[in-house]
Amino acid sequence: VTCAEVSVVLAYLLLCREDWRWWWPSFFASGSSGMYVFCYSMYFIVSHGGLKGIHFSSTFMFTGYSLLLSVCFTLFTGTLGFFATFVLVRRLYTGVHID
Repeated sequence: VTCAEVSVVLAYLLLCREDWRWWWPSFFASGSSGMYVFCYSMYFIVSHGGLKGIHFSSTFMFTGYSLLLSVCFTLFTGTLGFFATFVLVRRLYTGVHID
């Protein structure tokens, strides 16, 4: 819900500035949370004291699965934010009639 709200507010601010290019910013505004998830997982693997004796292959697999999860999370939240913004823009412009 928060990702959709951030995308809607960003798109509204872009439309107030008369910038019609809201498509990709609405996706990346909410999808950037996936980058946070990946950065936090890298922070976890570096700072957690119990992972010092684990082999390289386990660390490599953890990094790969973290990257895969982060990309999926980015796609999910980005799509959610885009569709929420799309609904907002459709509702805004259906009320505008040019005569």
